[in-house]
Amino acid sequence: MLCLVLFVWLSCGCEDKRRHLAGEGVKFVPVAPPLSADAPPEAVAMAVLDALREAQVSRAGGLGAPENRRRYEQAMETLRSLASADEIYHNVRTSNSGSIPRDISRDAALTLTVESWVSMVAHYVNGYRLDTLATAIMVPNQQVEVYVNAENARDNEVLARLTTGAAPTTAPADGSVRADALAQGVCPPVGAAIVVRLAHLNGSWRVQKVSLGPPRQPRAAGVSAVESGVSGS
Repeated sequence: MLCLVLFVWLSCGCEDKRRHLAGEGVKFVPVAPPLSADAPPEAVAMAVLDALREAQVSRAGGLGAPENRRRYEQAMETLRSLASADEIYHNVRTSNSGSIPRDISRDAALTLTVESWVSMVAHYVNGYRLDTLATAIMVPNQQVEVYVNAENARDNEVLARLTTGAAPTTAPADGSVRADALAQGVCPPVGAAIVVRLAHLNGSWRVQKVSLGPPRQPRAAGVSAVESGVSGS
């Protein structure tokens, strides 16, 4: 069972007030995506995963530092440029959430969403298991999910110490071990799959959603995304 990761963002220095504005309060100059228009979904997903890690690492270091701020803004530009902006805006506007202004702008809705992605995967950004990267086809040449298993080094260290070397992604059978792990802020089994859902829109793959799920089994050796029916065009 995947444990819910509660992440609290505390940063020092000045804060970007645009994050809390609705309507026309949030406006960004459009930035070209860092990939070619015909980039395959795996390349787009990896660019998003890299940007999520960069955003989290830079904001964890404190956005009051100019270099951290620059890196964070660049990562956010990448995320916005690779997101399915119109669909995300529609979903936010129709979510009926009492915490979202009715007149929220497109840019504000997009920023709200990509920042939620950063917070969601924050616990795992330094532990991507790239050997598990795989693509699942939802609708051939229209929608796919690219996923990668990810771990947190401290979680693994704590659980390995308590289970004397047992596989960290396996839930300990001993209830006392689980209780000890929980007391140290670790909820076994550890690890998660980061899932990036993409749609093929106007000739390019764009991200609809980022989510977490249980770790997945690696795909069979020799099975590529192209052989599974996914293409970049």
